[in-house]
Amino acid sequence: MENVISYIGCLTGLVAIWYTIRESRRNNSVIINVDKCEASSCQSSENNGQSFSHFRIIFRNNGIPLHKVSASISFRIPGTFTNASISLKRQELSGDRDEFSKGMIVEFQIKSYELTVNQLSMVATLNQSEKAFINIYSQDYLAASFQINGFVGRMKMKWNGFASRFNQKFIKKIGTNPEGIDVIHMPKILPKFKVLGFHTNFFIECIKAELDNK
Repeated sequence: MENVISYIGCLTGLVAIWYTIRESRRNNSVIINVDKCEASSCQSSENNGQSFSHFRIIFRNNGIPLHKVSASISFRIPGTFTNASISLKRQELSGDRDEFSKGMIVEFQIKSYELTVNQLSMVATLNQSEKAFINIYSQDYLAASFQINGFVGRMKMKWNGFASRFNQKFIKKIGTNPEGIDVIHMPKILPKFKVLGFHTNFFIECIKAELDNK
């Protein structure tokens, strides 16, 4: 019994040490995570009713406060040694302030009609570039960087494809609702990763379609 109590006490102590180290790191380091990312082809009252491509990404701060936060996509144009950069537009949120504190979110977006034809052509090459990143800046200094189409991202997308195909094998009808529509159970047996490249690649394909129609 004493050994069990001693073991529990030791385990509790280790957990406390781990928690203290984690919180200390969060309170003294830049820790920014992608909270949400999505891309779509839209048609609304914007852009004179013409369809456009839309990319938005939300970041959450889990570390030290940052100020005057901005973001851009930087990449090397395939087949050249030329680096390009396109700024992301910050979306003003309710209660938004200059300070990007711990626990807060910040949203950036790109709408294709706000870009020049030259910029659209550069964006269309993004999925071919190994050196493509979304960068976060604080007071014009680089604070964090997220690779778009790196090796790890590609492996995650391959896993997600496998997980989707596997999970589809277990989809089944479990009844009908009052309107007579089938109720489908879609279990998530294998989890999937959040992959930045999946959404950016969809945005790129939308841009390519726009360019083909110009």
